[in-house]
Amino acid sequence: MNRPHTLPPSVQAILIAFLLGHSIAAQTESRLTVPPWVKDAVFYQIFPERFANGDRTNDPVSVVPWGAKPTTTNYFGGDIQGIIDHIGYLRDLGIDAIYLNPVFKSSTNHKYHTSDYMTIDPEFGTNELFSKFLGICHRNGIRVIIDGVFNHTGTDFFAFADIVKNGEKSKYVHWYNIYTFPVKIQQPPNYQAWWGRGPGSGEQRDAALRCPPERDPGD
Repeated sequence: MNRPHTLPPSVQAILIAFLLGHSIAAQTESRLTVPPWVKDAVFYQIFPERFANGDRTNDPVSVVPWGAKPTTTNYFGGDIQGIIDHIGYLRDLGIDAIYLNPVFKSSTNHKYHTSDYMTIDPEFGTNELFSKFLGICHRNGIRVIIDGVFNHTGTDFFAFADIVKNGEKSKYVHWYNIYTFPVKIQQPPNYQAWWGRGPGSGEQRDAALRCPPERDPGD
């Protein structure tokens, strides 16, 4: 049986550390260091969905023609292959690093409502392609910083979905701020969502994580 492709070990380490409850914010100032290369680095920020469409086979069904008027919900089909196809252009600009907006599996075009931190969104490519992308960047002297979005998840993230299903009995109930039960994904949400939003807000497709997630005293 073929084994699924996995994310690079460095990315896995970041995700595992977070999910185990290790918060960067909890580290003492003496332990925080700024890599020397960052101080004079030139960054180029890329919003993958709107940068370049390099593979039309993974386009969303509702993709609009490139150059059409962008909205907050439409799709143009940008992907990882599109970035790979333009590495030469980015290198010639003289950049040192790419700041990459979210690329993990999500139900939105911006990918901030993460449902799976271990999988590159299929609309962007595969884990294997992402590893290839990192290798090409590094060979061209370009570092990659991932916008991991570890302070909130999509409502279809496994832990939040378990709370929706099992309510107060869910072992993940302390990962989020739930105001009332049962949890209802509607407007207004009865749980804390992104940027401190909660009851009365119009945002209900994501949920804010406690950082680090609290452990149940009985665990």
